[in-house]
Amino acid sequence: MPEDVPETYRKHSAQQNPAKLSMPVYLSHGGADLIIPVEQSRGLAERMKGNRKFVYHEIPGGNHDSPLYETSSFDCLLGQLGV
Repeated sequence: MPEDVPETYRKHSAQQNPAKLSMPVYLSHGGADLIIPVEQSRGLAERMKGNRKFVYHEIPGGNHDSPLYETSSFDCLLGQLGV
């Protein structure tokens, strides 16, 4: 848990270190995910605003597994690769 090792969490957290995400990133999250709060992804998306290599896609009403069934990630990443 992050609260058990706060310094390690800060060091490795994408939320705390968004500048380290220099590679293309496609983040998809279900809006009704009960396992990982969607606010985590929304916060990272906010911090990554303006980064053309970062794409955030929220699935309205989607659950934790909803991103597994999305195909838009493939189209996005192929576009990033110029394919």
